[in-house]
Amino acid sequence: MEEPITIIAPGPGESRGDCLIVEGAGEISVESMRAAMPRHPLFIIDLSLWNRHSDVEKREVVEQVMSSINYVREYLWDGNLIISNSTPEFMELFNRYAPSMTHAVRIIDSFPYYEVTSARAAVLDPYGDEAGIDDLRRTEVFILGGIVDKERKIRDETLALYRMLNLDDLRLPRYKLTLWGSRVGVPDRINKVMKIVLDVVVMGRGIDEAILAAQSNKDRLQRLVHELQRRGVMIEENGVKRLKIRRSELESVINGLGVNEKVLRRATRNVKLFIIDD
Repeated sequence: MEEPITIIAPGPGESRGDCLIVEGAGEISVESMRAAMPRHPLFIIDLSLWNRHSDVEKREVVEQVMSSINYVREYLWDGNLIISNSTPEFMELFNRYAPSMTHAVRIIDSFPYYEVTSARAAVLDPYGDEAGIDDLRRTEVFILGGIVDKERKIRDETLALYRMLNLDDLRLPRYKLTLWGSRVGVPDRINKVMKIVLDVVVMGRGIDEAILAAQSNKDRLQRLVHELQRRGVMIEENGVKRLKIRRSELESVINGLGVNEKVLRRATRNVKLFIIDD
């Protein structure tokens, strides 16, 4: 081998790799890899509220954690993710769903305060303060609740986790991700939240751009309905409800969200559009 081959880079693009394969390098250990790779951004998914979930929600948590591992591998590596306050039940489900998965993610039964107190850390909370791009990029450790409310609708569970872990004593900030100033249509799955932050911090995308790229069809439809109601005026003529909206506003939201005619029809299936030319 005349030239080493770059194998590890922070993501697609022109960036140079941090590690090289060279002939005769010998065996590479997990610890040597951990020492060579960047430590931050580090993500901690905490499972302190595991037992509050239904069986269906517990399976969903496991699926989202597995997907989070795949996402962190796209941008960094397994060492940039910790699963804290794990339980035997979580491990049983994790090993059942991924029996052959080889990984170097740290799965521990406590909370890694040493990681939080030695770096700039923040909690990602849908009811926290609105995150600016500088807030995310200067944060080194991101804490996410391993929380799914598929069958329960409980507000402020992340705040409960925050207090349970005594993170309020550390005065850690709580940040929420917003699109155009609102949480409506912002993905809330653990893995999608991680992907958005990785896109912003590692890939240099803007927050709105990263959120739009991570949206599911359901998220996009939900936000479209919200924007139509916010920008238009509901009127009723001869018992028929119509949404009056300027053409420029309609085109702005359609182009901004990247929705097609099919999604628009779904969003307005219960109301007719009354489009006003500017």
